[in-house]
Amino acid sequence: MYEITKLLEAVKDYSPVAVAFSGGVDSSVMAQVAYLANSNSIAVLVEDPSVSQAELNVAKDVANKIGIKFIIAKLEKRSEDYLRNDQMRCYFCKSQVYREVKKVADFYNIKTILDGTNADDVNDFRPGMKAAQELEVKSPLLDLGISKKQVREMALEFGLPNHDKPSNPCLSSRIMHGIRVDASRLKRVENAESFISGLLNIQILRVRDHGDTARIEVAKNELGKFNNEETMQTIDLKLKELGFREVVLDLDGYKSKSV
Repeated sequence: MYEITKLLEAVKDYSPVAVAFSGGVDSSVMAQVAYLANSNSIAVLVEDPSVSQAELNVAKDVANKIGIKFIIAKLEKRSEDYLRNDQMRCYFCKSQVYREVKKVADFYNIKTILDGTNADDVNDFRPGMKAAQELEVKSPLLDLGISKKQVREMALEFGLPNHDKPSNPCLSSRIMHGIRVDASRLKRVENAESFISGLLNIQILRVRDHGDTARIEVAKNELGKFNNEETMQTIDLKLKELGFREVVLDLDGYKSKSV
């Protein structure tokens, strides 16, 4: 593919590199290209409670498939700016994440960090892109104008197992702005989503934390899976066990970045 050739040429110019890795399809394609450009490249996942166990498992599997050296850097303490959870949470998050990746890169004497920002991302409000620019993280997919659709085509060409995996941002994106992010909230969201997806085999799922209320969002074509009194009661009881007082299903369906 033409896009793969151009991406490989671009990455070779500053290889080996460290890829800020999540296991999502964008960073996975970047990790694959980084490894092809130079086998000394590394993929670094920064772990904290906002990373679900399911996403961590996907990341491990994809890195293993690629063959790239995979490193988990544990983030021990989040900044107060991030924890207060305002509209710039993603900026403060990415600032810490990229600094942690840089620590690992420095250890391996790697000078360049790449992320998986693609050309479609500029159409969204993404404060994390500002953090990448400030810390000189390179975004080859964006620079080359490569879209999400093209990224998925490349992932399929590479045979990556997550080529058709739906996007799944970190768990903190489920918590309504203004509600403080803490490990217990993140864990109950993770447990709620794991329970519902396991019960109903839901492909796209968000459990939004509105304090005492859990708002469930799924794709419109999967809303029918909830059309059963026993199912609704089972989910209601489980989420209340997890600490929510009220559980609602959004009948308008999944909406990206809705909190």
